[in-house]
Amino acid sequence: YADKHRDAIKKYGSAINFINQFEINTSILSEFYAYCEKQNLKPTVNKAKTDEAIKPYLKAFIGRDIFEKNAYYPIINKTDKCILKAEEELNKIK
Repeated sequence: YADKHRDAIKKYGSAINFINQFEINTSILSEFYAYCEKQNLKPTVNKAKTDEAIKPYLKAFIGRDIFEKNAYYPIINKTDKCILKAEEELNKIK
């Protein structure tokens, strides 16, 4: 996706703008699933759950292609259970 839409993604100008404004929509998900089918990969669980679980990873990998780690880690860290738990514990100390 990032290769095909590189110019449009670069228009966000920064990782922060990308993180705040870019959304994984049904078109992007459909393109991803079509790619998966070509690779003989099919989701075996509830599609709605799969969609929600995969969205942050798609966004992070697309962001990484253009904005490198400046987009990847902030997106991934929002859903990483280990990071979230560490933040929770650190906030208890404050």
